[in-house]
Amino acid sequence: MRSFAGNFDLDQLARAVGYAHARDKRLYVAINVQPYDDELEDIAATLHDVEAIGPDAIIVGDAGVCALAKRHAPRVPLHLSTQAGVTNTAACELWREQGVERIILARELSVGQIATLAKKTRVELETFVHGAVCIGFSGRCFLSLYWAGRDPRKGECAQGCRWPCRLIEDRRHPGFAHGIVEDERGTHFFDAKDRCALLVLEQLVDTGVHA
Repeated sequence: MRSFAGNFDLDQLARAVGYAHARDKRLYVAINVQPYDDELEDIAATLHDVEAIGPDAIIVGDAGVCALAKRHAPRVPLHLSTQAGVTNTAACELWREQGVERIILARELSVGQIATLAKKTRVELETFVHGAVCIGFSGRCFLSLYWAGRDPRKGECAQGCRWPCRLIEDRRHPGFAHGIVEDERGTHFFDAKDRCALLVLEQLVDTGVHA
């Protein structure tokens, strides 16, 4: 989900795992895209190579990739990405039954909802403390694909929700214009917010989440 980040190749990943483990640290490999059929063969091969390298977990965001990971990297623990959008105990239980050891919850949950899940579920839970809160659900947004031809589900989001926009009129309600808040940075219609959980960090700890 970070197409422009200068990702590790397999040799670099192997060195990184060795570096982390020598310092008693954990390293996870994220394979959290929602792929199409023509990508599955490459993902399967990558999973096989990743298992040989020995990271502490693989983070998946798709049921098919989860199944491939169980087949091609069975010795590596599985964590479920926030991209899977888990918001309830039934989903937690389903993924636990599929062999997932930790679920990174959807970013749209409140502290109270996280606490409820932590009390009811038997799988480890992780929650975001920083990151974009998308106009789409957990990154599932097609504005970027429509406006810029960049697929947010593949880490290519153009963040069109942050582009400066002019005041517009809703065609369904002639004469009515949507109000837009303007600040020193400009005018934004779908302005995404970056969440910062420092103000509720102690409350998050008290929920019982594992990370």
